[in-house]
Amino acid sequence: MKKEKNGTNRAIIAGLGFAFQIFWILSGVYALNIWYPKLDIVLRVLSILLIFRILGKHTNSAIKIPWIIGILVAPVAGLILYALLGSRFTSISIRRRFKYIYGMADGVLQRDRELMSRLKNIDPDVYGHVNYIDKFGNYPAYSNNDVVYFSEASDAIEKLKEELENAQKFIFMEYHAIEDAGSFRAIEDILKRKADEGLDIRVIYDDVGSLGFVDRPFSKRLNKEGIKCRVFNPVIPIVNIFMNNRDHRKITVIDGKVGFTGGYNIADEYFNIVNPFGYWKDTGIMIKGRSVDNLTMIFLEMWHAMRRNKSERESLENLINQYDMCNISYDVLNEKDLLEDDIEDKLVDTKGEDKIVDTKGEDKIVDTKGEPIDTQDKTVAIENKESSVTKSKNKLRILQPFAENPLYEEQVAENVYLNLAKTSNDYLYITTPYLIIDDIMRDELTLAAKRGVDVRIITPGIPDKKIIYAITRSNYANLARNGVKIYEYSPGFVHAKQHISDDKCGVIGTINMDYRSLYLHFENGVYIYDEDLVKEMRIDMENMFAQSEDVTSKYSGRRSMRTRIWHGVLRFISPLL
Repeated sequence: MKKEKNGTNRAIIAGLGFAFQIFWILSGVYALNIWYPKLDIVLRVLSILLIFRILGKHTNSAIKIPWIIGILVAPVAGLILYALLGSRFTSISIRRRFKYIYGMADGVLQRDRELMSRLKNIDPDVYGHVNYIDKFGNYPAYSNNDVVYFSEASDAIEKLKEELENAQKFIFMEYHAIEDAGSFRAIEDILKRKADEGLDIRVIYDDVGSLGFVDRPFSKRLNKEGIKCRVFNPVIPIVNIFMNNRDHRKITVIDGKVGFTGGYNIADEYFNIVNPFGYWKDTGIMIKGRSVDNLTMIFLEMWHAMRRNKSERESLENLINQYDMCNISYDVLNEKDLLEDDIEDKLVDTKGEDKIVDTKGEDKIVDTKGEPIDTQDKTVAIENKESSVTKSKNKLRILQPFAENPLYEEQVAENVYLNLAKTSNDYLYITTPYLIIDDIMRDELTLAAKRGVDVRIITPGIPDKKIIYAITRSNYANLARNGVKIYEYSPGFVHAKQHISDDKCGVIGTINMDYRSLYLHFENGVYIYDEDLVKEMRIDMENMFAQSEDVTSKYSGRRSMRTRIWHGVLRFISPLL
């Protein structure tokens, strides 16, 4: 009898619950029938307003059109998806914070006007590249640098650990992804020891980039070890429109004198410890010299922007002064690149009359009267004694680290790539994991090929994301039919992001050839004007060509109607991903 009673009670409860659910469903349907006409009007008005806003944005039409069509066809879904995936909306406080930070940083980094003047005479095209980054990115160019190119990320991380061991004052690390595994743990041990020695250790990582690599307690663990850690734009359960902008940068700065950057994050797959996508090809550089100031500033700007509460507030001005970024002594005449390359050059004043003389085995700079010139004057111009421009052009070495901020309308990274394509005369070689480009980039690449420039692009042979790979391949045909050569890296996944041109200039860094890198992410790169370095990069890329499949002819032929429609759909949705 008791069992029957309990069973009856459960049936009654279940029945009441079912009836309650039916009641709410019917009530919802009834309310929707009443309010739908008004709701429909509101949604249509919002859709029209959003469409006008999209049309008024200073961005590419290839990005605007899919969103406009999507919002017109499905207003509710379109509005939500645009807010989550396509918008660069940010709160007023966030924009004000970045505006304040860049206002504080403006003018802090020293400009070498004499260098710019000399560069303008030597190579007007390169001057245009450098001047654009300086004016619109706010990061100057410097010639006082040593640089090492790493054709493999595994070599880069070994050198990174070596330099970390030599740190004396501070270590800054900012990465899109950090994995709590072997590669980072070896670095963490060094950071922990250095923190115990009293060094200032700071780490930034992106929360989305590190999903699946670290757990929630990870940042707390680092802080307990004396490693100041901030997580960029943490994922939270409620909608945050700023979630769409990620920190895709990869930077390490040591004592303001040594800097590392490139395509690799700090995770095992980047160093081929594990191989989920075949052989992982990544590259990077190490910089020693004045250009490291730019990397230090990029890190400090982001660190300052990420403060969340009063306890984390630090004056950017105090940080700049604390790390003495622009007062580190880089004597022009003692820099290795100038000593080795220009030891036979003469230093000239505006009349071309100064020279180097040897006195008791020691080089000194004197004028025509034998009076020494102040070597701390960094406005002294350097010119080759034999002639001039040809040899001098080959000697000048410039590095210009820069950053991309998606909160501003100027697409610095995209324009740097476009400028390289516009001014290439002999060749333009590109490596990118993703090739998802708009009409403007496609037209510049194909126009360069039509001018007779050898334009080659290397993409992965084994993808990490199948849908993105399909979109990448959908862009091949228009390029291949217009003279651009496409290679797929047979051993595995190419993650390196670099452009080189004419054995003289290029870019290396974190910037993919896709919409997210060019429009939505915080990125960094290094503009290079250094023939020796670019030639070294070219040799590496030629080795990659030899290991890759040339798929140009495969994609330059006639395609079926089905393929053309499918590729059109993929390119249509590509700005949404």
